[in-house]
Amino acid sequence: MKTQFFKNLIFTALVVLSVNQLNAQTFTQVVRGTVIDADTKAPIPGANIVIAKSNPFVGTVSDIDGIFRLENITPGRITLYVTCVGYEKLTVPNLAVISGKESFLELEMTQSFEMLKEVTVKNGNGKGNEVLNEMAIVSARAFTVDETKRYAGSLDDPSRMVSAFAGVTSDASGINEIIVRGNSPKGVQWRLEGVEIPNPNHFSHQGNTGGPINALSSNMLGTSDFYTGAFAPEYGNVLSGIFDMKMRTGNNEKHEFTLGIGALGIDLAAEGPFKKGSRSSYNINYRYSTLSLIDQLNLVDFGGVPRYQDLSFKTNFITKKAGTFSFFGLGGYSEIDVNQLDKNEETVFRGTQISKFGVVGLNHLLLINQNSFLKTTVSASNNGSWFEAESRFSDKQFYESMKRDWDNNTLQFSTRYSNSINNNLRVVFGIEYKHMFYNMNDQLRYQNNFTWRTNIDMEENTGQFESFASIKYRIARNLNMVGGLHYTNFLLNNSQAIEPRIAVKWNTSPRSNFNIGYGKHSMPENIVTYFTQVYDDNMNASTPNKNLGLTKANHFIAGYEHRILKNINAKLELYYQNLYDVPVENLETSSFSVLNDAGNLTFVALVNEGKGRNYGAEFTLERYFNNSYYYLFTSSLYKSEYMTLTNEWYNTMFDGNYAFNFLIGKEFILGRPERGNTLNLNSKILFNGNRKYLPVDLEASRNLGSTVYDYSEPYTKRLDNIFQVNFTASLKLNRKHVTHEILLDFYNLLNNQASVSKYYNEYTETIETAKQLALMPNVMYRIHF
Repeated sequence: MKTQFFKNLIFTALVVLSVNQLNAQTFTQVVRGTVIDADTKAPIPGANIVIAKSNPFVGTVSDIDGIFRLENITPGRITLYVTCVGYEKLTVPNLAVISGKESFLELEMTQSFEMLKEVTVKNGNGKGNEVLNEMAIVSARAFTVDETKRYAGSLDDPSRMVSAFAGVTSDASGINEIIVRGNSPKGVQWRLEGVEIPNPNHFSHQGNTGGPINALSSNMLGTSDFYTGAFAPEYGNVLSGIFDMKMRTGNNEKHEFTLGIGALGIDLAAEGPFKKGSRSSYNINYRYSTLSLIDQLNLVDFGGVPRYQDLSFKTNFITKKAGTFSFFGLGGYSEIDVNQLDKNEETVFRGTQISKFGVVGLNHLLLINQNSFLKTTVSASNNGSWFEAESRFSDKQFYESMKRDWDNNTLQFSTRYSNSINNNLRVVFGIEYKHMFYNMNDQLRYQNNFTWRTNIDMEENTGQFESFASIKYRIARNLNMVGGLHYTNFLLNNSQAIEPRIAVKWNTSPRSNFNIGYGKHSMPENIVTYFTQVYDDNMNASTPNKNLGLTKANHFIAGYEHRILKNINAKLELYYQNLYDVPVENLETSSFSVLNDAGNLTFVALVNEGKGRNYGAEFTLERYFNNSYYYLFTSSLYKSEYMTLTNEWYNTMFDGNYAFNFLIGKEFILGRPERGNTLNLNSKILFNGNRKYLPVDLEASRNLGSTVYDYSEPYTKRLDNIFQVNFTASLKLNRKHVTHEILLDFYNLLNNQASVSKYYNEYTETIETAKQLALMPNVMYRIHF
């Protein structure tokens, strides 16, 4: 049946292509946008925007509001050169123009070190993967929606795509937790439109940062940034990595739509102006689980169907004097039934898990003058999970055995002032406050005496205040420095930290640069750690962890980057992270540390007397997409260790030691080049050292009736290394005012089945092994019109 489906799909694609080839009409589209100053956010009039190698010449000039428009552009890939007196030349390489949608760009230009004469337009190099935030000059990389679609195995999910970057690995079981430089995934921070947000993945729970499916559709994603250490002074409440996602601004001249139907979900997206002639716009996307819809139609008959839906939107309102207002939001709801069998294939455990999250926010950007602006944000967010289950007890009857209801609401306010004093000096100051409201209950029932154990029972609220000051100074034409301070106060127990940051980038030649950076960072534990009830031998409960302080880390980074050829770049980065004030069990013989925690409950008393260290080397060799192909090779060699009150160093759970990725892709032009019809073939091969693990004590587990780990030699053994091959094929067909896309994405093409964890199954009374996520194909059809 699957074979017949793929045959029909290929046949349909060939028919559409054949009809398209017979039609000799030439399709054109509009490329337009705005040009603004990267530091002041003020519009830049008089900027020259031209299409490279255009014959006849195609170009235009931005108007007084920084707006430009290029008409009658044939579909395909183009490169734009943007120049203006007093600004460095900007190159926008390999922009994909399709007939189904206009291309709307928001371009930012950087002021020159000196007021130079206008630069003559000529062939030049693109900016590669330089980040949007100019205050971040070490351990940072930008990524585009094209890369999210292009990287094989990403499944159209930006959080899976970043696992190809140096220093980044993910959980091979499919949970999609992001592990940066050997740190726990709970140290990753998610941001949207400049606001810290809850974990935006479906099927997640309080405390973890991953999930099988990211809720932000690629239809909404704009160029975004990903950071792996020594963060810019504005970022706080983070230890390992930052996923700073930006939403794309909608078309403010024309209503456009996208409909997508695939194995993972059904998408409907719309964008356009609120009013004709207005510069304000909307962009909205809704997605519903395909399997859930099929299940409701009784077309499938199996348990554990993942049911989810999500909604994302961004509106943009531009006023004449009051500035720009942007109202945005992202929300998701997911549920799944859980069923566990014993060795006789009979049900012994059944339940339902529900996860939810959402954030809405309002950004206000006010240009004070040509050199300064004020940006203010207010937001409200919610995340939580609910789980109820029943188990078959010794009398063969089912009884309620687990109840979890976690709910977290957050109100957040931030404002920042930026002033470009001159071409070479910029200062930014900001404050942020968030107030969090928690209502959590977690209970577990023992089978031996039918009594309930309460893990968490709390209704609390607390706040966190942060502030920062940063400066960017161009010491010379080829020497940049960013420095500043960040302050954090966790009001639950008044834990505080002052965090200095500094980074220097020295361009030794037009092709090479050195960079060094230092940053102190801090982060409180997940709220459940502070309020989890800890039981003594007599089953007396207490909450000993309420006064835990912040975990802190010093990041040291040194890097070298060299442009080997016009489109080939090599980068080497060395790092050392010194973690201290780490919560560890308050017992001199214990090897327990929160550095091995991925967001689970902690049932022991903790003290801030542990340590940690992560160090390694990362190498990236990348050929940027040009002349219809690209490749990317990344390698990471690293070590991750921790110390408890035993004063001994141990491997952490996330001490994988090595990670290698190789990605390659080719775009084939089908038919006449001016039609823009393409076939893309992409592949990814990865080989990663897997996690270290704690052996299961089988006898003790059988006596207790649940998993008991052997801590005598913590994390000395490694699970199977992870080998995986991903493959993607996509077809793009342009018709008049319509573009069709067909995507085939194969995750774990060879169906490799490495062991990813070991646990005790209380129903079979055996140690079992969880395997790597199996072969997962994703088929998607999209139409843009």
